[in-house]
Amino acid sequence: MAKDSSMSVLSSRTGRDRQRYDNNFRLVSGCIPYRLIKDKKLEEDTSVDFVNKLQVLMVSSPNRHDLVFPKGGWENDETVLEAASREAMEEAGVKGILREVPLGVWEFRSKSSISTNAEDESFGGCKGYMFALEVTEELQEWPERGNRQRKWLNVKEALELCRYEWMQRALEAFLRHLLSSRVILFSGEYYSVDMNCNKSIMESDPSVTCFIFLNSSMSVISSRTGRDRQRYDNNFRLVSGCIPYRLIKDEGIEEDTSVDFVNKLQVLMVTSPNRHDLVFPKGGWEDDETVLEAASREAMEEAGVKGSLREVPLGVWEFRSKSSISSSCNEEDECFGGCKGYMFALEVTEELEDWPERENRERKWLSVKEALELCRYEWMQRALEEFLRVMQEEEEEEEEKKLRTEEETVQDDSSKLQECQIDPCYCFVVN
Repeated sequence: MAKDSSMSVLSSRTGRDRQRYDNNFRLVSGCIPYRLIKDKKLEEDTSVDFVNKLQVLMVSSPNRHDLVFPKGGWENDETVLEAASREAMEEAGVKGILREVPLGVWEFRSKSSISTNAEDESFGGCKGYMFALEVTEELQEWPERGNRQRKWLNVKEALELCRYEWMQRALEAFLRHLLSSRVILFSGEYYSVDMNCNKSIMESDPSVTCFIFLNSSMSVISSRTGRDRQRYDNNFRLVSGCIPYRLIKDEGIEEDTSVDFVNKLQVLMVTSPNRHDLVFPKGGWEDDETVLEAASREAMEEAGVKGSLREVPLGVWEFRSKSSISSSCNEEDECFGGCKGYMFALEVTEELEDWPERENRERKWLSVKEALELCRYEWMQRALEEFLRVMQEEEEEEEEKKLRTEEETVQDDSSKLQECQIDPCYCFVVN
């Protein structure tokens, strides 16, 4: 039976038949739902700092007045991310964008076991994985609406009202997670961390401004630097990047069937800082972002473009970073200075006039043939060849689909003609 939008017939999962355990610890997954206050006066008031514009959502415990973040058992038919999203919907009636990197893992005792077997440390023990969830939708009806109330709070209020120490630690980690990012995206708007902010938001003075709202030009924004958060895999530095592309928007060329698809396709390359090499935007994949977020960030920082990023990577290539090729290279260690690059295709929908690395880089739209000739790095050439193969295959599939549709239309028309009855009085014999 189909469920209506009110979800009144939906019920929460119960029981522990599918519960995951790890060395007698029950595995739990949850999240901290958050939003920015949508109030023009507050948004324009520079005296109100970023942290005071941030709200987190808590829910009451069943039959008690405790306020908690949504969480529950992680079951064996779902991923830890699916479990966190499900608990947010069941307990708090919210959906949104779940950050894939966990805020942390905390061990705690479940409320039902605290007064029972005190000798066995693992008895009733739980391991809780917590994530950040940017709320995009609040449901009017949800499974546990009858047993829980939800409440939006500022961070200071949430810290004061949260009675469980491990949840307080998770909330503090959530704030550190935000403060550690140079650029943060909320509801389509960019914020930049003021890296000169030395005061902690946990201190008594909450008025210190640690975040700056950035307008659409994003001219104030800065690129991430350093490798404190850099991801590695067996000594290989993990890199994420993309090939930005567009189809030429020229009515004459679009209508000219003699111009093939490849010649209508353009890719965007940027110069390397202090050199004339042309490269595709790419950079270190850091531990507070997904590989897709890293690719999108690099496209914005290095090339000043945004768009639709294809989720399936073009491939993964191993290469040596330019800084290690000419330095004291350890020839015996193949991984010294080695990188693994994940490359994606990005259909460009917006070109920014100002972007973080505008002063150090020039961008240039090229045909695929020109890009192949000018790209000096072999692994980038291979990525471009794979991009071209994928795009051509998609174009051929589209053409075949069009042909099939046209053939079906012709067949329909001919069958209609065959069904028409011809009046014999209009037939003549021609000698």
